[in-house]
Amino acid sequence: LKELMCHLKKEWKVDKFHLMGHSLGGAIGYEYLKLAWRRNVQSSNNQGRNGDLEKEELPQCLSFILSNASTDFALADSERDQLYSDFIVQQHQTQHQGEISMQKNDADLQMQFFQTHICRTSAMPNELQSALNRRGKVWSSKEYQMMPCQEPSEAAKRVTCTNHFPPVMIIRGKYDFVTEACTRSWGKFLNTGLSASNFSDFQPAKSPTESMIEFKEVLMNGCAHYPHFEQPVEYARLIEEFCICNHQS
Repeated sequence: LKELMCHLKKEWKVDKFHLMGHSLGGAIGYEYLKLAWRRNVQSSNNQGRNGDLEKEELPQCLSFILSNASTDFALADSERDQLYSDFIVQQHQTQHQGEISMQKNDADLQMQFFQTHICRTSAMPNELQSALNRRGKVWSSKEYQMMPCQEPSEAAKRVTCTNHFPPVMIIRGKYDFVTEACTRSWGKFLNTGLSASNFSDFQPAKSPTESMIEFKEVLMNGCAHYPHFEQPVEYARLIEEFCICNHQS
């Protein structure tokens, strides 16, 4: 992503952009912003290295949208597994079916769970099916550990994250297996000083070195993990309005 943004700035004169990451893409976007922030801090303190990409200036990110993105992938896996266990128990209770019958309907139960907590559409979207068919190896949550943004040096303490981090909007589906427990730590990871589970309850920064990043959280009713398929018009409206509000720097 870093090389892509350098290329877009150099070849296409892209000076500003909006960044959005869905699911795992949220972690990729977050790691990019951490890298960009470190580079900006190093540049501010004349610590850049000569002759490499660290010397190149990156275009400015105007806003960052985290859609259905967890700060803890192991927790998201655990939440999904717990939701599935609860779903199976509920099906036993409501359908009054025996173990043998339930076993025969295992595929149907998996599809019902998919349509409840993953993609709440009447049928699998063709685009989503195509993407799932073309994905690579099964990814393990243990392969990546998200870490808070840390200052690269003591000198960086004079430069706050506010100087370099854009406004952030978090979008989550009400029925998503990426639950509120999976997203509540985004404030901490982005150095906003947010610690409350409800972003509207966070306390202002206590010192000039603490970030005052604009945060907005949206819960989409009727959606699970793929709101761009479940409620595409409303999803597009939310993104467009947020980007327009933050288009000028």
